[in-house]
Amino acid sequence: MKVIRDIVLSLNFDEVNLYSTPYYSNFQFQSRFIGNYLRRQAKSSIFEPKGYKRLLINACLLECPPNRLSELYLCVYVPFEKEKYDNLKEDELKDFYIDLYLKGITKAQETHELPMAFLSETIRKFKANNYINEWEFKSKTIKEIGIKATLFCKMTIDFFSLTLILYKKKDVVFSKEILKTLPDEIIYHYQFKDISFKNNTIIVESWYDQPPLYELDLSFNA
Repeated sequence: MKVIRDIVLSLNFDEVNLYSTPYYSNFQFQSRFIGNYLRRQAKSSIFEPKGYKRLLINACLLECPPNRLSELYLCVYVPFEKEKYDNLKEDELKDFYIDLYLKGITKAQETHELPMAFLSETIRKFKANNYINEWEFKSKTIKEIGIKATLFCKMTIDFFSLTLILYKKKDVVFSKEILKTLPDEIIYHYQFKDISFKNNTIIVESWYDQPPLYELDLSFNA
């Protein structure tokens, strides 16, 4: 079953010359925690997109072009109120980004089918839950030592963090943030993939041939 793989909000790339690089990057990073949440929730939707796999919402300072397909993206364009955006406090930015996501989803519906009810309800619940974007990436029970190891993710408007948590039965016996990056999957995704246990050491493995992200030696408990 195919689902919408991602929903991205971006300043219109065709207008990138109108902004400084930090300005453009800050918009991308700060709005991404919402797109990340929608992408993960969309996996539970029974909707199958036709003609596209990802939705790209472009915030335009100039005139908004009509919707178009570009490779696997459905590209839609919505107005960007730069002066309003520049004067918002950080706690007001979340609602501003949400409004752009909703406008983009509504605009996309004009030319292509979307799970409108599902996405609208997902956004409503996300907002009502104070924009909390947290999830368990992976858990593994290490029978040799009676420990459950969990990689717990958190993504906010400002950062992504990964915490290693160890449980003995239901009690937390260890908890440490082992990675903190800017809030973007491109930066953090390939830095961790699995949990293993070797030579009395819990290892958070990275992708490919990279060194482990983190190692916890339990020899002191022996």
